[in-house]
Amino acid sequence: MPTADLLLKEARATLSRVDTPALDARLLLQHVTGLSHAELVAEPDMVIPEGVATRFRGLVARRADGEPVSRIMGTREFYGRTFRVTPDVLDPRPDTEVLVDVALQLLPAECATRFLDLGTGSGIIAVTVLAERPKAEAVAVDLSEAALAVASENAAVHAVSARL
Repeated sequence: MPTADLLLKEARATLSRVDTPALDARLLLQHVTGLSHAELVAEPDMVIPEGVATRFRGLVARRADGEPVSRIMGTREFYGRTFRVTPDVLDPRPDTEVLVDVALQLLPAECATRFLDLGTGSGIIAVTVLAERPKAEAVAVDLSEAALAVASENAAVHAVSARL
């Protein structure tokens, strides 16, 4: 049976053409094993069961074919929170965090305000702003019912459904 370190080395080689091969490999191994980053660092010689290793290699192959890590895992971290993502929604881009930063500057924490999120997708923007601004309310709109279902799920996970 392979070790965590061996699997990560194999994956980095396979992913050499993506922007962040080491990060992607680690995230995917954490995903399939349930281990934390600290656990992988502390125990690089940890033996990984063959079935888990096979699943990991399959995920690495998907990433090597260009599928985003978040789509493979079904989640995306954003602003310190984990959001569900599916093929029905777009992944947030780096400038999405800038947009949230600007919104938070414009919406003071003590102010009860309302805002609209058009084309909400996964709801990452609306949910994040609502989580950061407990007095705010939002309306999130999308043409896709599947996207709205993802946004609704994310709002529930982050306890902002009553204000969205």
